[in-house]
Parts: sequence; C-alpha cells; structure tokens
Amino acid sequence: MFKALRDDFGFWRHDRRLPIESPERASRFLRDKWPFAILLLVAALPYIGVLRNDFAYAYDDKALILDNPYLHSFGHLGELLTTDIWSYQASHGMSNYFRPVEMIGFLLCYKVFGPWAGGFHLLSLLLNISVVILLFLLAERMLGGRPAAFAASAIFALHPVHVEAVAWIAAMTDLEMTFFFILTFWLFLRLEDRTCGQNWIAWTAMIGSYVLALLSKEPAMTLAPLATVYEHGYRADRAGTNWREKVFRYGPLWLACLAYTLVRVHIFKGFAHPSGYHTFTAGEVLLSALAVLGGYLALLVWPLNLAELHLFHPSVRIDWHVLGGLLAVAVALVAFGALWKRARITTFPILWFFAALTPALDARWLGDYVLAHRHLYLPSAGFCLFAGWACDWLWRGIANRGMLVRSAALTAGLLLAAFCVFRISTRVRDWRSDITLFQRALAANPGDYRIHDSLGFAYWIRGDGDNAEREWQETLRLEPNNVGTLEELGALYASQKNFAQAIPLLEMTSTLDPLNSNAHLQLGAAYAETGNPEGAEKQWLKAAQISPMNYITHNLLGKLYFDSKQFNQAEQQFLQSLQCQPNLAADDYLGYIYMQEGRRDLAEQVFKAALALNNTDSHAHFDLGLIYSATGRTSLAVEELQAALAADPSNPEIRSALAKLHH
Repeated sequence: MFKALRDDFGFWRHDRRLPIESPERASRFLRDKWPFAILLLVAALPYIGVLRNDFAYAYDDKALILDNPYLHSFGHLGELLTTDIWSYQASHGMSNYFRPVEMIGFLLCYKVFGPWAGGFHLLSLLLNISVVILLFLLAERMLGGRPAAFAASAIFALHPVHVEAVAWIAAMTDLEMTFFFILTFWLFLRLEDRTCGQNWIAWTAMIGSYVLALLSKEPAMTLAPLATVYEHGYRADRAGTNWREKVFRYGPLWLACLAYTLVRVHIFKGFAHPSGYHTFTAGEVLLSALAVLGGYLALLVWPLNLAELHLFHPSVRIDWHVLGGLLAVAVALVAFGALWKRARITTFPILWFFAALTPALDARWLGDYVLAHRHLYLPSAGFCLFAGWACDWLWRGIANRGMLVRSAALTAGLLLAAFCVFRISTRVRDWRSDITLFQRALAANPGDYRIHDSLGFAYWIRGDGDNAEREWQETLRLEPNNVGTLEELGALYASQKNFAQAIPLLEMTSTLDPLNSNAHLQLGAAYAETGNPEGAEKQWLKAAQISPMNYITHNLLGKLYFDSKQFNQAEQQFLQSLQCQPNLAADDYLGYIYMQEGRRDLAEQVFKAALALNNTDSHAHFDLGLIYSATGRTSLAVEELQAALAADPSNPEIRSALAKLHH
C-alpha cells in the first residue's frame, strides 16, 4: 500500500527542488494575470465588512490613536521615531514597544482621514491584500512554480485566524512587519541571479525593506538567521558560490539586526519587559511554550474556536496542552527528516513557521493573553507555503485518477474556501465594535474577570453607565483588588456625583498604583467638586508629572490657578496644554489671561487660534470683538460680535456690546 502511494504521487523523486510543474508546464490560466486578480478578490472580499467597523475603543485603539497627541501633529515626529508607543502617557514610559512604522502610518492616516475608523481599516485591508500578492511572488520563486504558489497564497488569504490582525486597527503593526518581511525575503531570493547580485539598487532595497520590518515589530529579527540558513542550505546556486558571495547577500541583514539591537538596548534597555503577571521557573517557561505552540497549531489546523482573548494558564507539569506541543514538534521533526533529501525546499517553510513563532511563545513577556491570533500572521506564511506545496502535490497525484476524483477534490476545496469566507465575514462582524468583541469573548470565557472589566469600559466610553457598573461589579466579585476596575468604578460614581463611594475607591487606586495618572486625575476632580482645591492641586500635579502629554490635566490645573487669580501659573499650564495638543479651552483661557493683563496683541492671536479650531466659539468671537472695539477697528468688532450673537443668541452681554457700537 505504501509503495502504491509512493508510486502514484511521485513523492520520493530525488529532486533537489520541489517535484512540481515548472511555470512553462502550468496551465494557461496560471501563466496569465488571472492568479493576481483572483488573489486580490479572495484577500479583499471576505474582509470588506471591516470598513464599517468602529475603533475598538476599549481595546487600545482609543488610547493609542484617538487620545494620542503625537499622532495629531507632524510636530511630534521626533517622539514617534525615538520613543515607545505609550510614551505620551508617562514621562518614564509604560513599555518598550518600539513601533515607529506603525505610528507614522497612524499619523498619516489621521492627517488624511481624521478620527474616521474606516480610513484606518482601509489601510489594514490594503496591507493584507499586498501581503497576499507578495506571498504569491515569494512562493513562486521559492517553490519553483505557480500552482503551489497560488495554493499557498490563497490558503493564507482565506485562513480565518488572520481576522484579528486585519480587523483590529492596533494590530496593524503585524501586517506591516509581515509585508516588509516577505518583501525583504523576496528581494533576497532575487540576488540568486549573478546580475542581480551586483545590482546595488536591489541590494539597497533589500536592506531598506528589512530596516522597515525591524521598525515595525521585533520578530522581524528572525529573518536574518532564516536568510543565512537558506543561503547555505537551500539556495540553488549554493555549491557554485563562495563565502564572499554568500555573505554579500545576507551579511547586511545581520548588520541591520546589530544596529537595531544597539538602538533598542541604548534607548529602551532591551526588547521587552516582563509582564509581571506570573513568575516562571525555567521549566515552566519551556512547558508553557510547548502548550502555547500546541494552541497555535490547533488554531491553524482547526480554526473553529476563534473567540478573542484566550486566557493563558501557565503549565507547571506535563498536561494535555504540553503533550500537544510535543506532538507538534515531533511531527515537524519527522516531516523535516523525511523531506530533507527528497524535496528539501519544502522543509524551509517549517523552519520559517517555528522561527517566526518563537518570540510569541515566551509568556514571561506577553502576559495572560499570550495566545493571540495576530501573533500567527507572519508564522502562518510558512505554514501556508508548506500547505500550498502539499495541495499541489496531492492534485498532481490524482491527475490520472479520472474526472470524478478530480471534480470531487475540487468541490471539496471550493466548499472549504466558502466555509473560510463565511467564517472570516462572521468574525469581522464580531469586531464591529469593542462591545460586540468582548460579548463574543465573554460567551466563550464567562469567568474571565478581565473581559468583564474590558466590556464595562466599552460601555462606559459610550455613556452606558448602568451596564458599565454591572460589568465592573462582576469584575470585582471575581477579582476584588483589580486596580483598573477600582479606578473605573470610582470615576463612574464621581460622574454621578456619588462622591461618598467615588473618593474611597479612587484613593485606594492611587495607593495601590501610584503611577496611574488617570486615578490621580479623577481623584483631583472629585476633590475639586467637594471643595478641596488643595487636594485637587496635589493630585493633578502628580498626574501631570506622570503623564505630561495629557492636555486635560494641564487645563484643569490652569483653570484652578485662573480661578484663584494666579495668572502666571495658569498661563504656564495652558501653554503646556497647547504644546500637547491644540484645544479650544486652553486658547480661550489664555485669551482671558492676556485680556486681564492688557496684552491685547497676544489675546488676539490666541482667540484667532481658537476660532481656527471652532468657528462657532462665541467666547472667542465676543472677546475678539471687544479687542477690535478697544483698538478702533469698529467694523471688525461689529462682525465678530454679530458672529458671537449668532452662536449664542440669548446672551445679553453680547447684545449690550453690539448696542454700544451702534450708538
């Protein structure tokens, strides 16, 4: 039986490259441009619904994009290129997630689309399409023919596990890293041609693309060792090239890695901070990595349970999850050994998968939700390259089995593709908003207090206080000392003027987590509301020290000083607010201060700046009218006062000022 299978499929032919059709022998369909058109459609149509989706407000999108002043002005380009993605929130930095390519992309998106989620989703969709097309080009060159390349890229495009990476705006960094990773490797493969090897443009493009991959996300560092292994173990001309030619091809990738490492160590003191959720022994790290590996392979092979936020439990002994990971490693080793001499190139996708996935297996750095679908976007390219070859091999094996067998195989493939399209489209709807996302996750993990907390925050952002309180109360029932929930519930009670419950919760939060700037901000606001300005000032100064880029804190301090007639200190706070982000309140109050001090020229400037932000600001129109009146520009004064009256028609002060001008 085994011999018959071997003879039918030609599996053990002694080819150094894959036993597949050459492009010349492929069908006319595959030789034409049709594969590109089909791949474009299968990469785009299942995800088209993502353009209707909102930001995942409670799932980083709001904090990372909408609340980030660095993304709203080109004036902060330096910070985007030299600091971590959360640096605007704290002077000491909250993480060392260095993602300048993602942040520059968000900046450009925000300048083009503003706070419209559809524009950001469109960029993610275009990146996904580009990755699919690039993977086709890479597979065609690596695997030696279009049939396997088409199958590999189609499987990648239709795999439902990629929904998180495409549908979650904050995960755009995985799309960008994968795009530049595959582009770099494709350029690296093109250096096989001697003429191309001397082409400094192609060589430079490869280096530039790799730098962009590194600046997208850290797992791109795995490309340099993969290229080295490919050069010495897989490249077709490896026997005819000397060490100098080999190093010329992959050496610059190692130099880029070294430079990137030095930058990371110098600026961020390393690549990742421990998550702090668990303390692991060396044995637990290994066992947990095997369990996570098994979980990832299960998602790739059987993508049915795709609820987000798979809660990870550390493995302290050999359990079923660890055994699954061990089985995966054993199967990979057996396949690698069996294929090495017979179809060597098919073993490289196995190396790609494991190398690219390795950074996502260490739960010390990734915390409780280490098993995240987005981490599979790059590694799954290796899985799909191998699957594409396997599909082509199987198809050629049944080529002589008759029309009925081929039709049945083709029908099965189309049905599987239809199921994948359906699964992707339903998962995209789960991402319609963070509320639908967390509700879906909670249905799969009802006892996870973190999901209850996130769902409560999603309700809170949308003004649904009752549902938010219900979810947060459930969170505290499951985890009584969850600091984030204590702060959120305190803020909810403060908004309801229930300060008797709000203040103790916020004080507890600021004690348990003294670097939580929002807790200090909310506690200061509660103190101010209850007639304790000294306490409010103390808390807001702490909040400003922790998060100097939060313009709201500076505005609150500025108003506190303005109300107590400490105009110099108020001016400094409002100026700092404007440095963080242009905003109407800071402009208006600065104008009032300058008016009080008789500096009309400066007052005129800031009131004009306020009107540039909001042309219906009655305060700015009114005070600008008073300045024009006092400086003899009567016609301009009338024009501004009329604009102020149009914005606030019941204001008697504006009517009185207009009446005086007419007389």
